[in-house]
Amino acid sequence: MWAISAVLVASLKGIPTYEILSIVFFIGFICSVLYNIKNNNWKNISKHPFYIWVIGIIGIFGNEVLFIMSFKYAPVAHADLINFLWPIMVVLFSALMPNEKFHFRYLMASIIALIAIYILIFYDKEKVMSFKYQYIKGYVFAFGAALFWTCYTLISKSYGKLKPEMIGIYCGFGLILSLCMHLYYEETVIPSFENVLALIFMGIATHCLAYFFWDYGIKKGNFKLLSILSYFNPIISILILILLGFAKPSYALCLATVLIFIAGVVGGIPWGNINSNK
Repeated sequence: MWAISAVLVASLKGIPTYEILSIVFFIGFICSVLYNIKNNNWKNISKHPFYIWVIGIIGIFGNEVLFIMSFKYAPVAHADLINFLWPIMVVLFSALMPNEKFHFRYLMASIIALIAIYILIFYDKEKVMSFKYQYIKGYVFAFGAALFWTCYTLISKSYGKLKPEMIGIYCGFGLILSLCMHLYYEETVIPSFENVLALIFMGIATHCLAYFFWDYGIKKGNFKLLSILSYFNPIISILILILLGFAKPSYALCLATVLIFIAGVVGGIPWGNINSNK
């Protein structure tokens, strides 16, 4: 579901950012409320400290705003891949947290990721140094989205896994913030039928069910296997963009995608532990 989000956002390029988020957060909020009522989760709301509310609202809202805006100012595939730097950033910055150690694989993953982004934004068939300055704003937004999600992940890591009842809270506050920003800064655009379908799918899937499925998977399934499989997201996402015509295949795009995947695997898998368990 999260791999599909790029093509959905790309299809909504003509809709204002906060209008998209208002609709998507509204649908996600309704779905989450119904789920939590059915499972009687709301009784746990009072158990969560206030800082978890603030971190989640700022982290998720900030990430969503910057992610969608990056698609409006940079090539879709570029914005998508830069955003997928967040897993590498998580393992790199995690070394700065208390009781965490820096590992050489973190440095290797960062170098591989930087090479991937260099190839992505500088390489051209005619000349290698072909940076297009008109895309700078989009690149900054995409990197900012990755940074927001990295900070949210690292800070919330000390508290525990994302709780289902908090998804509804984040969507609810996201709806309020998005609606206020839309009414104040943007003009409403009437979405087409295809846009409506994309917005509904985003609200139900990428902003609700995907969180619930991930939460269920890491609790009931093999967490290490799921973590490794999640590094295939950039590859799946770029393939979908290419197949649906939102990105053109090129050697640079393919190589950068594979390198981002390799960087995630190198930085995310504790190779020493794997060898010691054999």
